[in-house]
Amino acid sequence: MKNRISVLIVEESQTFSMYLAILLQRIGFKSLRVSQPESAKFVLSRGFSDVLVVGDHSGPDATHEIVQELSACITGSTTPIIVISKHDDPVERQACYDAGCRAYLLKPFQPKQLHDALYSYINPFSEKRLNLRSQVEMSAEICVDGDAPQTSRVLILSRGGALIAYKQTLPTGTKVTLTLRLGSKRIPLTGSVLYNRSNVAEDTPRAFGLLFHQENLSYAGLIEDYLQAMLVECRLVAASNNAAEQQCEATAG
Repeated sequence: MKNRISVLIVEESQTFSMYLAILLQRIGFKSLRVSQPESAKFVLSRGFSDVLVVGDHSGPDATHEIVQELSACITGSTTPIIVISKHDDPVERQACYDAGCRAYLLKPFQPKQLHDALYSYINPFSEKRLNLRSQVEMSAEICVDGDAPQTSRVLILSRGGALIAYKQTLPTGTKVTLTLRLGSKRIPLTGSVLYNRSNVAEDTPRAFGLLFHQENLSYAGLIEDYLQAMLVECRLVAASNNAAEQQCEATAG
């Protein structure tokens, strides 16, 4: 995506909204967090959001009523609304759909569920991603076109390919072998260079996109399971960050 898709999170729990923000950033989106529907209305009036995620609230309004109010703020827009709730109530779920939401996820959800819900409503089709992918920071042993093995950083990983930091631009189609360490497992993969990127980050002037070959499909499930587990751990990061923020606020007060 040339411009990352913006997600507006409307969630009362600071820990859960922070978890969503971290998760979204890892899978390639940017986000803004607000705790109350009134704040969301203001943001929507400024045209910030491409996607709206509505969580739980303790106020008098039911979730479907909040969805209805926010839907009214984006009339004529294609902004999809996704509800993420702890309430498994078929009546409320249907009411949310009737009010304008496109997907209803139950807490705790799997990262792949949110990924699929988000990409189901992204246009144009060329921007859609079928496979869960995430930013990672891991080292891997690679061998480029039969040269001697070397260690490189994997920046983004999915079951279908990876973005790998590299010292130079590689011709499209260059064959690369890659050995990933996922937990206690060593995963041997092969692929072909699909594209090159420059100025990926301050410490990464170049990187190449690697499309895994079909024979690597037997490892696809292992890769996706690893990504799911890694992204679920974002909850611990969010809880820790929120506790640190609260401690700072208490100290400042």
